[in-house]
Amino acid sequence: MREEMAANHQTISITVSGLAELAHSEYQAGDYENAEKHSMQLWRQDPTNTGILLLLSSIHFQCRKYDKSAHFSTLAIKQNPLLAEAYSNLGNVYKEKGQLQEALDNYRHAVRLKPDFIDGYINLAAALVAAGDMEGAVQAYVSSLQYNPDLYCVRSDLGNLLKALGRLDEAKVGCWFTFEVLALNISTLLFQVIQLEVELLNNVEGQKYALLLSQFTLAVSPENSNPCKSETDF
Repeated sequence: MREEMAANHQTISITVSGLAELAHSEYQAGDYENAEKHSMQLWRQDPTNTGILLLLSSIHFQCRKYDKSAHFSTLAIKQNPLLAEAYSNLGNVYKEKGQLQEALDNYRHAVRLKPDFIDGYINLAAALVAAGDMEGAVQAYVSSLQYNPDLYCVRSDLGNLLKALGRLDEAKVGCWFTFEVLALNISTLLFQVIQLEVELLNNVEGQKYALLLSQFTLAVSPENSNPCKSETDF
């Protein structure tokens, strides 16, 4: 009997986990109707699940059902008052409704709870720009880059903001760093793609082409000291 109960519990856990994964996948794919349906099913089974509450908040926000989004964010906060993501979601609702002060209060509280919350800083910066506090927005962007300096989209936004403030030298530095990050990412991607091509062309007919690909890899990605090559000596 105990073994049967344990097996049933494991099956239920797997089912819940699979349904949660499905709901998240549907949300990422923009299938909000099914994402909401499956999330609601999970929420009814466990009303204390903050992950599902956050997902429901995000789903309703994307559907512009701001009151419902705020409702589920508030429920998540009741379950866990230290849940930074819930305050950020609530801030998004206030921002869309034009209540900038309430949005700023929630974003600031979110990053206080979770100092490495990059999305929180980005949301805060956008709200500060909307409120006309450009210097505050600069500081919010800088804070996010302290935790991940390779966020080229953030660096681009920061560069544009610095340019608008007339701080051209700082904007140029940010612009060049963004270019370097993009160049590194592109060269790394090329390296990976070409390495795969070399591996696939491990035959007599493809050796000459593979050699050219390897040489090209070294040209676009010289930081890779170990050039890609197939197992066949050229």
